[in-house]
Amino acid sequence: MIPHRLARAAFAACLLPALPAAHAQTFPAKPITLVVPHSAGGTSDILARTVAAEAAKTLGQTIVIDNKGGANGTIAAKQVASAAPDGYTLLLATASTHGINPSLYSRISYD
Repeated sequence: MIPHRLARAAFAACLLPALPAAHAQTFPAKPITLVVPHSAGGTSDILARTVAAEAAKTLGQTIVIDNKGGANGTIAAKQVASAAPDGYTLLLATASTHGINPSLYSRISYD
């Protein structure tokens, strides 16, 4: 004789395939923005566009380059730090944004 608990568990297991499955959203589902902390046409911009082209092929999604020059990269870093933490806004970090600025300025608007 099968215990009632085991019978109920077996019955519930049979119903599982009939339940609607929760599917995770695949990443990336929309274009990715790569913020470059220097003006267009410079070395950082060329590097960002080269990396973005190869990453777009691998990910199967468009990567948009957004050049935000000024304030030694602080403007771009602040924009990315205040963006939604969903992985769709990236920063091409440089020595100025993460090495020089924190040691040069007593207060910066990003961490």
